[in-house]
Amino acid sequence: MKEHMKYIIEHAEEIEKLLKVKAQVSEVKSIMLENIDKALERVENRTTLADKTQNLRNKNAGNKGHKFAGRSDIKT
Repeated sequence: MKEHMKYIIEHAEEIEKLLKVKAQVSEVKSIMLENIDKALERVENRTTLADKTQNLRNKNAGNKGHKFAGRSDIKT
């Protein structure tokens, strides 16, 4: 215990620098995790949009053979 206290006192400056670096690493890690979450969310949104687009294309392809049935009693 005595040796440990002596080491801390003798190396206080290095320990302080190390603690600052650890705090910075922790902050960067947190930001990176947020960015990864945002990127994954964007991928999910793109997938959903692509699925909706494909569904609309499929509906449109199915309706190509059908003509619009308008009212026949309208005179032009």
